[in-house]
Amino acid sequence: MTASVVLALVGLLSAAPSATFRTNDAELDALWKSAEENRTADAADDLGGVYRARAQWWYSGGSQAWEAALERITSAKDASDHGGALTLPMHLWQFALHNGSPVKREARIARELLESVGSAADAQGLLQGVEPVEGLTLGTTAASAWYAGAWVLLDGFLDADQQTAARERYGKIIGALRKDCLAGTLYAAQPGGPISYPANLMMLYFGLVPAEQRGPVLEYLQREAATCPAPLRPLLIEAAFRNGAANFGYAQLLQLKGSPAVLCLLPECVLGLYPAGAAWSRAGVSPPAVSGLSELHLTLPLPAGTITAHHVPGVGYAITATTGLPVEVNAPEGVSVSVRSQHAAAAALTSEERAVLSSARWKDEVGEALAAWVDVDRQRFFLIENGEAVWQVACATAAAGAGSEAGSQKTPLGWHQVAQKFGEGAPWGQVFRSRAATKEIWKPGDDVTEDMVLTRVLWLDGLEPGKNKGTAASGVNVDSKARFIYIHGTNGEALIGTPSSHGCIRLYNNDVIEAFARLSVGSKVLITGTG
Repeated sequence: MTASVVLALVGLLSAAPSATFRTNDAELDALWKSAEENRTADAADDLGGVYRARAQWWYSGGSQAWEAALERITSAKDASDHGGALTLPMHLWQFALHNGSPVKREARIARELLESVGSAADAQGLLQGVEPVEGLTLGTTAASAWYAGAWVLLDGFLDADQQTAARERYGKIIGALRKDCLAGTLYAAQPGGPISYPANLMMLYFGLVPAEQRGPVLEYLQREAATCPAPLRPLLIEAAFRNGAANFGYAQLLQLKGSPAVLCLLPECVLGLYPAGAAWSRAGVSPPAVSGLSELHLTLPLPAGTITAHHVPGVGYAITATTGLPVEVNAPEGVSVSVRSQHAAAAALTSEERAVLSSARWKDEVGEALAAWVDVDRQRFFLIENGEAVWQVACATAAAGAGSEAGSQKTPLGWHQVAQKFGEGAPWGQVFRSRAATKEIWKPGDDVTEDMVLTRVLWLDGLEPGKNKGTAASGVNVDSKARFIYIHGTNGEALIGTPSSHGCIRLYNNDVIEAFARLSVGSKVLITGTG
């Protein structure tokens, strides 16, 4: 079965200030948290700041970390610093890939570093041992493959003069590599040969190994993984995922506890996210098939919005991107990917929306705290903090309209609070009955006619006596909690955005996970509408 792509337009989503990650896998959760704690720290697997800069970009959506790394390299007094010469093209390539080309700004120093490499090269152009980071000396082949391979990848971002200079240098190196190293002397092809583990890794990582030798080289890298120098392990992980060894790559990733590299390797390798256009003008997703992968939910800030990737075991991947950000899918056979768009909710509340909140005494009831607003008329669910919308998505309220009477199957208006929450850590699609998790897990495509309560449940309690709490003056029961009014996920996702519930507030299953995580017991919920 080929990958399925389902498109739908919904709601509004703001750019988050930092990445958020949730999983029901304790080992993976600990891995991410340890990476968060160390994201600005020096690390043994940093390769001159390459992975720290990438991790900071993924975590905050900004380029400051790369700019700092480039400044550190390009401000060196001695242009013959071969460690700097080696790491500069890697930094520039990644910076250009995620932020657009910065190379013109670095033209002078880039040319100087290109020229300086000559003093460290032999007659064939191969670099002699250099130290890109403290404690790691790369041999001739490994250093040459890293340096030349990075310039090849950077080539498309260079101006004409830089391309000419770079191609003269890296072309000579690659020619020497092919002559001396790729003609049957790779370690995997000739056990006991002179080519090191790092050299095999570098050449595979940068695509310099001929197609017929990639399999043996990858097998060798897997077999001898214990000998991989710690600073090169992130490269090994990337090379494994790129060359069809996702399970091996994932196992190696789990060994990186405390490494900031996790913050970029998890979204890029495990969830398959990548910039498909310069400066993320387009996003791409190519998730690998990792055996036994747990449920993951990752929201990442991008320069112009956010992208959320949610993996559900047995279901596939759901990608939610800011409206206006094209997402191209390149999924392997049998991996299902669904894509939907959300508007960037950085937009301020309109004057009409502020008037609705003002008439409901929002500031008096909530102050600056985080609270929810359900707009029945427009079928929208807001999270508002400090008086501003921080999240907005489509929802579904009652098909019968707004009202509080017991048995009416209408959605009650007025102020409520979250009385209780159910489903912490439950799998996506978990079926709840009377707020208790059952043994059932709903999946898209399941043939059921029942309107299900899924994934997470927030039970609402009315705060306005006679309107949504207790009984009305007529003696009719209008109590929202007694009516079992919930915010919950649903198997009727196709109807989100239209009045279609039996009184509750329904959200997409991905969205109810987000709302559940942000709202606490006691959080206020305002429901408004024309009644």
